[in-house]
Amino acid sequence: MTQARPTGPIGGVDPDDTPGEGMEIRLRLSSVEVERDRGSHAHVIVELELPDRTARGEADGVGTETVELRLAAVATLDAIHSAIGKIRFRLLGIKRIHAFDADVILVVLQEHEGDARRRFVGAVPVRDTLVHGAAGAVLDATNRVLVGPPEAEPDGIR
Repeated sequence: MTQARPTGPIGGVDPDDTPGEGMEIRLRLSSVEVERDRGSHAHVIVELELPDRTARGEADGVGTETVELRLAAVATLDAIHSAIGKIRFRLLGIKRIHAFDADVILVVLQEHEGDARRRFVGAVPVRDTLVHGAAGAVLDATNRVLVGPPEAEPDGIR
């Protein structure tokens, strides 16, 4: 089992500094754990802190490095949906890239509500583990939207 350390703001956006209009959701990444079986199965558990409670998300799959990134993103979305009480986003893609002598995790989400099909992009440099970076990238894509009212971007991508 691998456990990442708790962090502060993800992706340079501090939800405590962003005023929300009637929305008080402030999610912080508490922990990311990966449990690996003897075979190639992996179970990812993500915990998010809210002011009054903890939200937990989980995902299972074949534990290759690429799949573990996806599992961490799905588990983070599961925790977010648990925290807000509804399914709002779906994962379109996640990728690890190496740029400027550093690994970066990129994630693209799509809004799952009604007719709105906006996309949200998150990017986080890998500072600890790849799965921790994947969870952070999902939070980077969603925290701005969850804290305050969404504003339309010209091309529909945030």
